[in-house]
Amino acid sequence: MNQIKKQIRSLFNIFLALFLIITGALVYWQVAQAKYLTDLSYNPRTCVQGNIPQRGTIYDRNGVKLAYSVPDNNAPCGWKRIYTDPTLAPLIGYYDPTGFGITGLELTYNDILSGQSQPANVSIKQGIRNTIAKIEHVTQHGNDIYLTINDKIQQIAYAAYAGNDPFILSHLCYPSVYSSSGEGSILVEDPKTGEMLAYVSYPDYNPNTLIDHTPAPDGKTDPQGIPYTVGQEYFNSLLQNPNKPLIDQPAADSIIPGSIFKTYTLIAAYDSGQFNNISSFDQNQANSFTVDGFTINTSNLPSNVTYPVDLSHAYSYSDNVIFARVASTLGAQTWLSYASRFGLSYGSNIATLPFDVPIANSWIYQSGDNFDAVALANAGYGQASLQVTPLVMSVIDSSVAAMGNIYAPHVLLKEIPYGTAATSITSNAPQLLGQYSPQAAQNVLYAMRADVLYGTIGGGPGAFPTYKNSPVLMGSKTGTGQVSTSNFSQEWFISSAPDDTSNPTGNAPRLSIVVNKINGGEGACLVQIAQSIYEQALPLVGYPLS
Repeated sequence: MNQIKKQIRSLFNIFLALFLIITGALVYWQVAQAKYLTDLSYNPRTCVQGNIPQRGTIYDRNGVKLAYSVPDNNAPCGWKRIYTDPTLAPLIGYYDPTGFGITGLELTYNDILSGQSQPANVSIKQGIRNTIAKIEHVTQHGNDIYLTINDKIQQIAYAAYAGNDPFILSHLCYPSVYSSSGEGSILVEDPKTGEMLAYVSYPDYNPNTLIDHTPAPDGKTDPQGIPYTVGQEYFNSLLQNPNKPLIDQPAADSIIPGSIFKTYTLIAAYDSGQFNNISSFDQNQANSFTVDGFTINTSNLPSNVTYPVDLSHAYSYSDNVIFARVASTLGAQTWLSYASRFGLSYGSNIATLPFDVPIANSWIYQSGDNFDAVALANAGYGQASLQVTPLVMSVIDSSVAAMGNIYAPHVLLKEIPYGTAATSITSNAPQLLGQYSPQAAQNVLYAMRADVLYGTIGGGPGAFPTYKNSPVLMGSKTGTGQVSTSNFSQEWFISSAPDDTSNPTGNAPRLSIVVNKINGGEGACLVQIAQSIYEQALPLVGYPLS
């Protein structure tokens, strides 16, 4: 009898061991390796309904739904993704795992939205519940994310860019500036945190059409005779659009900055201590500069200019000659020492700006380029080999408004575990990338305000003097990137508001705005876009206009 009991016990132990091994393997593959099981390249049964979680929702900062999923038996995997604001498509991207794939923020935060991984602040109880759901093949729920975007400000910025704003239509500078055909972008940032409140990449596209898998109504087929879907035909049209609607313009398009890059040179001039707000230049120094046999002249100073010219006036008048002199005086080592703080690469030194989606590198010059004394002088006023993204220019612009604090730009506000109240989760803390002196920033703010009071915006030919008296109290810098291609230019406008020089510490800027447009007439014309956004957006961030 004892022998039989021993045999039964041994058999039981064997079965128990096998059960534990099988259970452990199931847990390992269904939990630890779930990402591979749901990857199209590893598992053709990706859309087994029991393994598909309801994808998390993407909200703006105020709880406005920007992307969410609904059951749809006709959609791949039984879920259809809905996008409520196509103006954010280049940033948010699209989720189409059986078609065009996953892009943008949908890709960056796919593990969170799909429930494959949990936010760091998920509760232990919820984590256990999610794990059991995976093992038991219970339909799971992804987690939600909130963006820093304010969709009201997003709509304001988009309307201003596209020329649909009544203010813009009644104050046209050049009709070409507001043509809907040119590409460009608008970034509205909270300079105190690096949070992006609006993110316009123009032109955009409609992700709802792109992920539409119904047959195209024209009945066209591919070479194998398979009918094209609505999404396939739409995608082909987007590829053929010369204005690149699928490109995330702020993060992925590097272009010549022109005179707005004088802001970088001015920061270096003041922060290095080699120049101050009373440094000045006589008439000859302001009008012509020769370096290594290469002469730079200027013809854009106003006729009523008085000499000597200080740096603030030189900046507001956008004098190329003086900024070529300043960069040359600083020297390449000092001038370049500020580059990496703003995510600018030069030579073999690669600086990567952190952001939620992949970004293109911004270059002062690349390895192998001859960055000699002439190149340094030209770069000092925004030309030479410079290739800069709007995102980098927003970081430079916002650092001035933040009194020398350089914050990482970002659009993720917080991650919300499924079943958790959004109000119980704190927002992500700002990431400080670097600093320079507050006094240097204050001097640059003063120069930017001067641009509106009596510079290219407030006093030059074709200027807009009405803005100097606006309660917005905008400070700005205009720029036009010169390229060799005929009939092609790159216009820029960077700004912050309120730029209150009478009360700089008590009334610091609440917003910074960067606008760029290809073939937009000239940089000064873009002031109307920024002014319109400020007038409507400043009250939304707690700064009422009297």
